[in-house]
Amino acid sequence: MMKIKVKTDNHELLMGEKDFEVIFLGLPGTSEIKSKVHTLKSPFVDGEIYVDNQLKPLKFKLKGIITENIKENINLLRKVFNPKKKGTLTYIENEIEKSIEFIANAVPKFEYSTYDYQKFLVEIYCPAPILKSKLIKKEVTSSTGLFKFPFSTTSDGVPMGTRLSSTIVENNGDLDVDYILVISGPMTAPIEIKNNTTNEIIKLRKSLTVHEKLIIDTKNKNIELLTETSKLRAFNYLNPDSRLFKLRVGGNEIEYTTANESEVGNLSISYKENYIW
Repeated sequence: MMKIKVKTDNHELLMGEKDFEVIFLGLPGTSEIKSKVHTLKSPFVDGEIYVDNQLKPLKFKLKGIITENIKENINLLRKVFNPKKKGTLTYIENEIEKSIEFIANAVPKFEYSTYDYQKFLVEIYCPAPILKSKLIKKEVTSSTGLFKFPFSTTSDGVPMGTRLSSTIVENNGDLDVDYILVISGPMTAPIEIKNNTTNEIIKLRKSLTVHEKLIIDTKNKNIELLTETSKLRAFNYLNPDSRLFKLRVGGNEIEYTTANESEVGNLSISYKENYIW
């Protein structure tokens, strides 16, 4: 069953297809996303040269009906769809949540009503027409066990496990996405994080102690160094030939290397999948 959750400030409304006090009847307009194509004209070239394209803001309507506690739910609808407030609309289907930020174009319109129900309609404007998943966190560093019975010793002792420094990060959305990379020491420079799927590399020339972290925000093109006592801008630790790559749609094999492979630092990547409605 599909559900819609709307949240604005401290007010929240949950509606479903049935068995709810507020039932949504449709979302006309959500399939009408358009893009603006940018091109160049050049002498002696037929047609135009494609440069880029951008998705235009999304406008759609939410139609529904109130079946119980009509007066209270009318007041709640007016609060969550206040045209002066930004809100978040979350579309839930099969326990999968996708959210989009919105502004109500106008106050809700309340149409035909009886003692049993009240119809309503809301016009919604989304400046960024992208649905986002919940935050996904993936550990690039992991361990695999080697210890088992019967076991044998070597000159180096009993092998307990091995440390892996690569993983597949899945982007199941419709668009390439940015992410936040957290690199925890100890790690010895040079540190390289590579997307083997696209052959793009982030190179860092800063060694990290056990109490230090580097946080890379690819969306805002920002790098910070966290210590026990301070937070510092650290973009200067990025090698000039680095590329703050995005996660491509599909599988991305992310691998990291350091000057000392025996160190037990950690690397994690956090992101949200992006969908076109």
